[in-house]
Amino acid sequence: MRAIFLKELKLSRKGLLIWSSIMFGLAAFGGIEFIALKDSLDVLVTAIDGFSPIIRIVFGINVVPLNTVEGIYICMHHWYSLVAYAFSVYLGVFLIAKDEYFKTAEFLYTKPYKRSTILISKIWVGIVNQAILVIVMVITTIIFILYPLDAIYLSSRIILMAIGMFLSQLVFFTIGMFCASFLKNYATALRYSFATLITFYVIAFSIEYFGMNVSSYDFLSPVRYFYAPFVINDGIRWIYLILTGVIASIGSWSTLFVYKKRDIYV
Repeated sequence: MRAIFLKELKLSRKGLLIWSSIMFGLAAFGGIEFIALKDSLDVLVTAIDGFSPIIRIVFGINVVPLNTVEGIYICMHHWYSLVAYAFSVYLGVFLIAKDEYFKTAEFLYTKPYKRSTILISKIWVGIVNQAILVIVMVITTIIFILYPLDAIYLSSRIILMAIGMFLSQLVFFTIGMFCASFLKNYATALRYSFATLITFYVIAFSIEYFGMNVSSYDFLSPVRYFYAPFVINDGIRWIYLILTGVIASIGSWSTLFVYKKRDIYV
């Protein structure tokens, strides 16, 4: 299992580097932009108030005003999440479907390994990749946003929100894996996985737009399980920890069930 883990980790490093660079660039650009606008944020907030609610929701500026450090980070977290969840979906599909897509299945499936061992190794590679991306996000946020804005005191809450984002990533990761396990075409699996992600975002935006009761409808979308404005004030809700664990476990088990029965062409 260790050999498979290290091999899969090596094969996934290029994708991780690309997505980490995107996360780094996003944090750097956001930090520079907000620092440049630091003295005119009140004017910006006034202008934002004139936007339609759906525009404010889509851009992550609907809850906390941007003239506070908390508001700036929540806006940035909104965009971080888009990158992180897209990466998780991509990674889930990539780890399962790449062997057939890139014609490398013969190097793995002709060896004396159980498919369950192979899949578990791939899952651990996915967990490590996603954890690294979150760590990159936290470090770059501290460097480019918290430190320049004298808000290091928010570091503990930033880390808490990062943990919530990582847990949501696991849900989208298992969705990507499951789609790739039963859809034999790599591109089709990607389309279905990203369509699912977009659907969950539409549900999340709808919940916020229509002002639905949070405790009644947040369970419909993993995007809302660890919603940044709630986490920064109230922490992580245990009910969504459990729900995330259940969904990720079911998704992993379902992937294993389908994966073990799938015909893999070497």
